[in-house]
Amino acid sequence: MSDKQKKELIDELAQQLEKYVSIILKEYGDLIQLEDIIRLKNVKDFRDYIRIWDIGTITSLVTSDHKIHFPEKAYEILNKIKYIPGNGINKKHQVYNDDNVVLNDNTFETYIKHVFIKGMNAKEFYEENLLHESMHFCGSGGSSPLLEGLTEHRTRELAKKYKLKTTGCGYPKEVKIVDELQKIYGEKYMSLYLFDRGGKKSREYLENNYNQDAVELFDNVISLMEKQFHVKYFDRTSDFTGFLAPLKKAKAYSELDYEVVYKLIDDYKSKHKNASKNSNNDELSVNTEDKSNNNQTNIIVQRKVLEDEKKQVYVLPRKSSVEKFGWKNINEQETYKKIAKKNRLIAEKKQIELKNAQ
Repeated sequence: MSDKQKKELIDELAQQLEKYVSIILKEYGDLIQLEDIIRLKNVKDFRDYIRIWDIGTITSLVTSDHKIHFPEKAYEILNKIKYIPGNGINKKHQVYNDDNVVLNDNTFETYIKHVFIKGMNAKEFYEENLLHESMHFCGSGGSSPLLEGLTEHRTRELAKKYKLKTTGCGYPKEVKIVDELQKIYGEKYMSLYLFDRGGKKSREYLENNYNQDAVELFDNVISLMEKQFHVKYFDRTSDFTGFLAPLKKAKAYSELDYEVVYKLIDDYKSKHKNASKNSNNDELSVNTEDKSNNNQTNIIVQRKVLEDEKKQVYVLPRKSSVEKFGWKNINEQETYKKIAKKNRLIAEKKQIELKNAQ
């Protein structure tokens, strides 16, 4: 791609980004962090925040310096496949409509076929991915399955409401889990969690307003999703290179299996028949556990602390977009493993102490 082509693309994408930021602030301004709102309202030139270059993968991303990076590799691949017979046979091809843009059965394979049948060029490819990245640009969480699923879920809702371009295929498995969780926790809480960088405010909201089973369900869902997502897909994104990069990405993602997550959600719903009440009325499910017995309460709290520490064995600390691709420190993952091992030993020691105390 020539410098002139890049400049022209960045000019067009910047205009769309400015429009998207305005819409996102309108919809989620009360939830976006104050520092992000100040940053967004003081952007002088949105072109300064868009890059098109060889980032070593075909995946678009937003780095911690708030730059949106589009893969130049996509331009190369799209230019090559346009000579394959059948490419571009339906320029109006779509993979969703207004009725199913948010929830559908699309996959990454669906999108690959869509790109081929439509004969998509780089500009169209970047445009369909821009809205999702604009959400991250405005401060939505990412780099974890639930947050990526939430970002994509809200991206599709915005696309439907404002007739905006999107893929309709991003993070399909995570989007469906988000939809299930939203039936339990409500849209208000899920959006709060999405923009709560650091998680303190949403954590307090969760613990103060939902019953203990709901709190534990949320924690367990995050833990189990993280195990699948990072090992089988996210930590391998730097391998999605070359002409076959889209197929490599699709294959890795297809290996994700969240069956155990759905079982946890179904078990919770079976136990709490009115679990969907919160989502229907966006009300809070107040914790009504009996805490009259202080000794029993202390044991419950100790068990909860122990369970939370055990979860740290599986959930690695979040990494920035630069670190997650291994561009900064290739030994970082080993450090996380050592921390996890230490936490496991501490948890096992406390388990013995708790057993002796009983």
